[in-house]
Amino acid sequence: MTEEQLIKRLLEDSDLKDLREMFMAQRACNVEPEVPNDLFLRPILEYDGTTAYTGSVVYTSPDIWIAGMGVETREDLVSKYNESHDANVELGKNNNIYIRAKNASAQQLKDRIVRLYYCESQYVCWPSYWMPIKTDQDLDYAKFGDVGAGEIVAALNSFFWERVPNPPSGEHYCLIAQIDNEAGTLNPKPAGEIKRVDFANMLRQKCLWGQRNVNVLNKGTVVCNKSAITTDGPDDRAGEYVIMLNTTDCKGLSIEIQCSQKDSKGHDIRLSKTVITDDHGTMTGCDFYLDPNYKAYASTYLYVDGLDPQKEPSVNSRFMAVGADNELDYAVKNQLIDFRSSVIAYDLGIRKSATPLIPMGGIKFTVKK
Repeated sequence: MTEEQLIKRLLEDSDLKDLREMFMAQRACNVEPEVPNDLFLRPILEYDGTTAYTGSVVYTSPDIWIAGMGVETREDLVSKYNESHDANVELGKNNNIYIRAKNASAQQLKDRIVRLYYCESQYVCWPSYWMPIKTDQDLDYAKFGDVGAGEIVAALNSFFWERVPNPPSGEHYCLIAQIDNEAGTLNPKPAGEIKRVDFANMLRQKCLWGQRNVNVLNKGTVVCNKSAITTDGPDDRAGEYVIMLNTTDCKGLSIEIQCSQKDSKGHDIRLSKTVITDDHGTMTGCDFYLDPNYKAYASTYLYVDGLDPQKEPSVNSRFMAVGADNELDYAVKNQLIDFRSSVIAYDLGIRKSATPLIPMGGIKFTVKK
């Protein structure tokens, strides 16, 4: 129905008298949302920010990009500015979410940040029920860096929604993004209850807020473990690394690894979902390259549907460095090289050549009865 058809119907149909009176009163108020003049989040994909947004759909922002277990680069997100993405997250897993925006002002912006919250759909008008989602750097906000006039950008870090819970109400979740400045004065979070009409208007005013409704997909019962992958430290820790998994009592189950970022050469740090074929000593993993001051989270998932109730499966996750030439003498003298893992990594094809592996850290988790 076009705008002209709607007006004609309201004016001529006697059954719509009450709606007609409200329509005329609303038009008389003539309250218009403001045109964006800062970074802005689109309510819908087609909106370009050159006029005020007056549409009624405010919950499908394409600038809240839900990658799930996937990983995107900032460059990819900018190049896909005219694309949207499925609004699905996976139950019980760590999901990656990215925020992008466009500068509608005529000046460079230097101190803009974005925060991200989630809530059950029934609490969308209660900011006190909005739960913050941190980035994969453990911050409750992500910076945009310097943003030129008219520039499209993605936030410098992704948001890392840990172990997405099942909505208790059985409904969907709402993701709410808030653009602000570092001082917190540009667009403060409201306090107390917001009326539904005020919330919708808040999303339209200058588009400093964005909302995306998301569905929760259950792809199997999963045990999730998170561990840090980092080269942050006083010495130069750049180089090649390996994650290796050793499983016990896991035959018939599946295992998967996904990192919150790509490695420093742009490759995924990932082990695709793999069926475990042995109860004892099965090893698998993946390798990657990291620059100095790299920090991300690797999530290990053990799918436990069909688990034998008499077993307590366990996974030992090991973060290992490939020994560099300048440290091998020291590593040998101090008995730091794990030769067993080095040979297995080569036999399994995790490493293309037999290289010495030095344990850097590890974590073990067990599925209790």
